[in-house]
Amino acid sequence: MLSLLASFAQEESRSISDNCKWGIRKRFESGEIGTANKHILGYRYDEEQRKYIIIPEEAVIVRRIVELYLERISLRDICDDLNARGWRTINGCLFQEAWIAIMLRNEVYAGDTLRQKSYMADPITKNKVKNKGEFPKYYMPDTHEAIIDRETWAKVQEEIARRESLLNPTYCFTGKIKCGVCGRSFSRNPNIVKGKAYPRWLCRAKKEGGVTCLSVSYPEKKLKEISTLVLGLEAFDENVFEEQVRDMTVNENGDIVFKLTRGETKTWIRPPKPPKIVKEKKPPEHCFDRKIFCGACGCRFGRAKSDTKDHHLYWYCRAKSRHGVTCDSVNYPDAELKDIFCRVMETERFDEECFNETVDRIVIQKTGSVDFHLKDGTLRTFKALKLRGNRHISTSTDEFTGKIRCAACGNLFRRSVHYEKYVYWHCSGKNKARVKCKTKNIADNEIRQVAAYVMELDEFDASEFDHQIKWITVEENGSMEFTFYDGRRRLWER
Repeated sequence: MLSLLASFAQEESRSISDNCKWGIRKRFESGEIGTANKHILGYRYDEEQRKYIIIPEEAVIVRRIVELYLERISLRDICDDLNARGWRTINGCLFQEAWIAIMLRNEVYAGDTLRQKSYMADPITKNKVKNKGEFPKYYMPDTHEAIIDRETWAKVQEEIARRESLLNPTYCFTGKIKCGVCGRSFSRNPNIVKGKAYPRWLCRAKKEGGVTCLSVSYPEKKLKEISTLVLGLEAFDENVFEEQVRDMTVNENGDIVFKLTRGETKTWIRPPKPPKIVKEKKPPEHCFDRKIFCGACGCRFGRAKSDTKDHHLYWYCRAKSRHGVTCDSVNYPDAELKDIFCRVMETERFDEECFNETVDRIVIQKTGSVDFHLKDGTLRTFKALKLRGNRHISTSTDEFTGKIRCAACGNLFRRSVHYEKYVYWHCSGKNKARVKCKTKNIADNEIRQVAAYVMELDEFDASEFDHQIKWITVEENGSMEFTFYDGRRRLWER
């Protein structure tokens, strides 16, 4: 009996709820019903006038939020600005990003009212849910005085749409390309290489773990060229493409089937790939091949092209490219090695025949010195010091103070610290008015290495430096000339 009575009571409650809902909707249509939110930020609801009345001190906060949002300030920064000013919500709480996002979409601030945004899904549980089209909504414009004018309100909605598009951008091919192998949709992959985007469209199955799809991927640029050819256009037009193409299917062999909106079907046939041309390996033609060795590890030097604009040829120890092997030897440009050979052999220009007849092998030492082992058994050495520009070692030498001069403007060098760790010496003329000095800054560790090389020491010795070196003159390109107390001068060229 209790179950039967409870069932009757439940149905009676549901019937009463439906009747009440019908009456509420009728009052929505006529505009008679009031509002459930009696107080929102910027407004209070007047029961006698049956409309919202502006609260001036709270309206200032609303206008500030809109102003910052249209300046493209983030929601987090807007909340920080409001909270720093001491402003609070109507409940006395700190402003939050979610609250700001809801407030910017509220049509009440434009002077309008939207009824039945939500509804009671079940009269028993009384759960309130958002109305997503299950029931009609009633939009009534100009029901009260607006805090935000129509033009500003429209700009706010455009800015909301712009920010949402950045999170989930859409393209002309979005949702139109299907995989003919597994049936999934194609998605866009930015494919950024060295800071430049090369977008590709590929089956989503290739992005999922444990799924293998053999479909063909296409660059976005190629898809636009194919679509232009199939539609008979002079140039790709996104608007024309969206109007004429309903969907595209990429078959396993790479052919693309276009289904047009007017019912036609067109197929683009993928051309066969040209056969790969196997290039024959040419024997080495350079005179330095198999003749340059590393003095640090004994490995042979190989040749390569630099990544600079001129793509010059240089020689490097092959141990640098082997896994698990580290070699600290220096690289040598091809032109510089030829110039060094001419200096050592006292010839005006490099001759390959002369080189092949006289030189047995070349050994490049760790410091950059070059040993030429001639075929007659003699040894000729070109002494040099090549610095590693990418090596940063933290040193600070007080003995350099007052001893380094600039060759360009004559000013002394001063010490400076970069990143609170690395010490550099720079011309003090750069900090003076009407002085334009372009002399290169030099790391403290580099000066130590060059000084030790010039004094013919294995490592830098501060006492020997004070005893032997009187001045260091720095050229504009970073070369250094050392003047000794005994009158000698030695130049180190960078």
